[in-house]
Amino acid sequence: MRIILNFTLALGLTVVISSFYPTFALGEENKDASCAAFDAKFAADPSKARYYVDTLYIMDCLGGQKDNWELARGLINTMQKVPNEPDPAKVLNTVITELKHIKDSLAHESNIDQNNKNIISESLDIAIDIFNDNPLDKIENETGMHKPKFWEYHAADGKANVGVVMPELGICKDKANAAECVKGYQWAKQIVRYVTVTKRTLDYVSSIQVRKIAKHVGKLNEQWGQYFNNARSQFFWELGLNGWLYGAANKGKEGLLPPPDYQVIVLHPSVGLEYVDTKAGDRFREAIVLEGIGYNGWTWSDSKMKLPLGISLVGVYGDRNSVPQIGYGGLIHYNNNLSLGVTRRGSETGAILSLDLAKLFLKQDTNKQYEFKYRLP
Repeated sequence: MRIILNFTLALGLTVVISSFYPTFALGEENKDASCAAFDAKFAADPSKARYYVDTLYIMDCLGGQKDNWELARGLINTMQKVPNEPDPAKVLNTVITELKHIKDSLAHESNIDQNNKNIISESLDIAIDIFNDNPLDKIENETGMHKPKFWEYHAADGKANVGVVMPELGICKDKANAAECVKGYQWAKQIVRYVTVTKRTLDYVSSIQVRKIAKHVGKLNEQWGQYFNNARSQFFWELGLNGWLYGAANKGKEGLLPPPDYQVIVLHPSVGLEYVDTKAGDRFREAIVLEGIGYNGWTWSDSKMKLPLGISLVGVYGDRNSVPQIGYGGLIHYNNNLSLGVTRRGSETGAILSLDLAKLFLKQDTNKQYEFKYRLP
C-alpha cells in the first residue's frame, strides 16, 4: 500500500512540475527521438515554441553533435582530423578558419534578424582579432569573446551570454500570431545554432589548453616525486633550509612551479667504509661521516634527473689504533646514492665509500614536503 501511495505522489508531482514548466520533464520524453521528429512537433502545437527550442538545444540538436546542419557537421569533421597533440600554430589557424566560416555563413543567413546577426558578427570579429594577435599559450590570459563562457546558451531562461536578443515566443500562444510565431521560432533556433557552434569551436581551444596544462602539471608532479624520493635524503633541517631557499627564489610567484635542480647539504650524518694505509688489521674500518656543508645538483630531462653530481666537506670518526680517530675530508656524490671521497687522519690519507642508506629508514614528513612544494610559510 505504501509503495502505491509513494508512486502516486511521485507521479502527481511530476505532472505538476511538467505543467508548470515543461523543460523540467525533458529527461524521459522523446529522449530517443530524432531531432527532426521532435522539431516537427512544433507544427502541431506552436504554443510550446520556447519549450521546443530549449529541448532541441538540450538534445544537442541545435549546433551540437546530433545536428545535421552543414556548419555543425563540418565542425565535427574538422575537429576529428586534429591530432591529440597538435601544433599550436595549426590550432590557432584551425580556430580562426572555423570562426570565419561561421561568420561567412551568418552573413548569408536569412533566418535571423539583422540586429542579432550584427551582435554575433561583431562578437566573432572580436574573438578572431584576439586569436590573430596572441599565441596559443597567451590566449588564456586574455579576456573577451574568445572565451567559451561568453557563448553559453541558458535553456532555463532562454538567454545567451553573448548578448543576443531572443525572439519573444510568448506570442505563439495566440493563434492570431501564427506567421510571426513561425518566424520567431526559426530565428530562435538559428540564433542558438550559431551561438552553440561558436562555443564548440572555442571549447576546442580550451580543451587543447586544458590538455596542455594537465600534461605540464603531470610533468611537474613527476619531477617533485623525483626530488623528494630520488634525490639525496634530507633530514628535517635540510628540508627546511632547502624549502626556505626555494621559497625565497620564487617569492611572489603563484601556482605549481618546477622543483629545484639542486639541494644544499648541511650537517648530514651517514656511515661509510674507510681505507687508511696503516698497519694490517686497521686499514678497512667502518666510519661515521658528518657532511658539514655540501651541494648536490642535476639537470631536468623531461621528468627525470639527469647526471646528479655533488660535493661535501666532511668530518669522519672511526675507532682506530694507529691513526687519530677523528679526521676530515671531502666527498663526491654520484647519482644521488653513491659517494666516494678522500680523508685525512693525522699524517695519513685515506679513501672512503659511502652509500645514502638514510633513504631506507628516514621517514619523510609529507606536510613539510607539501609546504616546500607550494612555498607555504
